[in-house]
Amino acid sequence: MAKSKAHRSALFREFYVLDKKYVPFNYLKYLRSAIEYANGRDVSFQEMQLMLYTYDLEFWTIRHVRNYFGWTYGTSKNIMMSVVRKGLVYKQFDRLTPSQKRADHLFREETKTNYRVRYSLSEKGRKMVNSFYKIANQNYVR
Repeated sequence: MAKSKAHRSALFREFYVLDKKYVPFNYLKYLRSAIEYANGRDVSFQEMQLMLYTYDLEFWTIRHVRNYFGWTYGTSKNIMMSVVRKGLVYKQFDRLTPSQKRADHLFREETKTNYRVRYSLSEKGRKMVNSFYKIANQNYVR
C-alpha cells in the first residue's frame, strides 16, 4: 500500500482531501444536495431524470424517452403528464397542429395514428435544471 502524504497533524481529522493533481474536481460530489433541491420542489427523481436528459433537446416524443429509459408505456405517460401538470414541460406540437408547408399538405396525410405529440421543456423546467447543475457543481451560493 502506498504511503500517505498527509501531514502527521492530519491523522486526527475526520477527513483529508486528496491533492488536486490526483482528483482535480469531483463533479458529482454534491449530487445528493441537488436531488434534495429537486425533492423540495415536489419533483420526483424520475421527473428530474427526464428533464436532465431532455435539457439539450428542442422537442421529443414520449416514445423517444420511453425507449431511452426503458420505461413501460404507462410509466412514461404518467411521468410526462405529471411534469406537464407542474408546468415543467409543455406540448410544443400537439396532434391537431396543422403543418404550414404546402408540400406537407399535398403529400402527407397526418392522422391520429401516424403523428405524435412533441414535448419541450418550459422556461420553468430549464431554470430548475440549471439550478440542479449549479448545486451539483457547488457553484450555487446558499
